[in-house]
Amino acid sequence: MPFMTIPEAAILWHISVSELRELCENHMILGAVRVHQRWFIPETAACPSAQHPLS
Repeated sequence: MPFMTIPEAAILWHISVSELRELCENHMILGAVRVHQRWFIPETAACPSAQHPLS
């Protein structure tokens, strides 16, 4: 399964890097894994704004 980084996913999903990092740290992105200090998100993961509105 191919993965993308937080900056790549942030561009694709039109959200900020810090917002996406927070979602990963709170386990809100299904399949996201942390390797050392980097997050990797499956390319098949759903856009987090569609899953959980932040407001």
